[in-house]
Amino acid sequence: MGSGVRRVIALSLGLLLPASVAGAAAPTITEFTTGITAYSNPDEIVAGPDGNLWFTEYNGNKTGKITPAGVVTEYRTAESGSGAIAVGADGNLLFAEYFDHKIAKVTPAGVVTEYSKGITLDSAPFGIAAGPDGNLWFTEYVGNNIAKITPKGVVTEYSRGITYGSGPSRITAGPDGNLWFTEEEGRIGKITPGGVVTEYSVGITPYSGLVGIAAGPDGNLWFTEFNANKIGRITPAGVVTEYSAGITAHGDPNEITAGPDGNLWFTESAERIGEITPAGVVTEYSAGITARGGYLGGITAGPDGNLWFTEDAGRIARIALHATPTPKVTVNVTVVGKGRIAGGSIKCPPRCAVRIASGAKLTLRASAARGYRFAGWRGACTGLRACSLQPTSAVKVTATFRKRRS
Repeated sequence: MGSGVRRVIALSLGLLLPASVAGAAAPTITEFTTGITAYSNPDEIVAGPDGNLWFTEYNGNKTGKITPAGVVTEYRTAESGSGAIAVGADGNLLFAEYFDHKIAKVTPAGVVTEYSKGITLDSAPFGIAAGPDGNLWFTEYVGNNIAKITPKGVVTEYSRGITYGSGPSRITAGPDGNLWFTEEEGRIGKITPGGVVTEYSVGITPYSGLVGIAAGPDGNLWFTEFNANKIGRITPAGVVTEYSAGITAHGDPNEITAGPDGNLWFTESAERIGEITPAGVVTEYSAGITARGGYLGGITAGPDGNLWFTEDAGRIARIALHATPTPKVTVNVTVVGKGRIAGGSIKCPPRCAVRIASGAKLTLRASAARGYRFAGWRGACTGLRACSLQPTSAVKVTATFRKRRS
């Protein structure tokens, strides 16, 4: 089932309902619309070799790039149903043209070249990914093939071992040196760089509508089950585990990617973003996503440390992950005799205890009262010089002042 078909189903069932399930540590989602053609249906997105994000427009017949600051540039392509996009070994981007049955290349300068030789007519190229062999590998949804295209545009198709009518969908490079792909009817396929295919179905809900697939930080492959409303994990040995707890009913997980935080992130057609840990714990987020704003499509990790995803209503969105708060430690100063200690927010007396960020630098200096002299530090500092601290746990410092002899 092509991405356009999935959109029609989601809309006809009335599944695009607003939700608010973000937790206290929810990331910040920002949407960008300026510069994107109205009703263009942004579909897939990838981090480009130029430090920008590149995306396809399924109905707009364009590719676009968006800078980490949100500035968009669009480039015209054929009326082709532009879909999945990936970065090639030569520094260019290649994307699938679902309607024109071609693979197209766009340079970072926006120059487009199309390739059709060697691609079966009416095969509907769908997913595409960089392989470990320096080629790009793509699926043919209708043609029921997996194919590779070299940097020079030479195409080779493979069909042996793929169940007829299975609907090869998305594809990704695996941790084992092979390519792994989803089959919409309920199978995961593996193809070696030599073209040998193995299919796996045990443990996968039948007719679950597999779509996205990504290599996880745990050495496994993770995939979405659009119809079954699940996220699945498959080991390189082919052992499958499915997860559904925490996914809202009719959420319809779509695309998935590995995040910079060590978790997997996925889009839901019902206007939510999902996060799943390698242990299978799911959290959903919707704050910042326009209600009834359309189907959520591709998702990728960006060069800026954030995640980016597409909204087919004409938006690109950024997910800024909140960093774990820096732990704080206590610095406690005790004064013996008459004098003052100052440094940072410490002014002792009266303010003799503060909490600072773990590992932060703090310099304390002693000033004796009239008739007294500074006799030295005890505890975390010693000697008579300024006390320089960079604590990672609670510390105590004692400053001693003695009366001068007359």
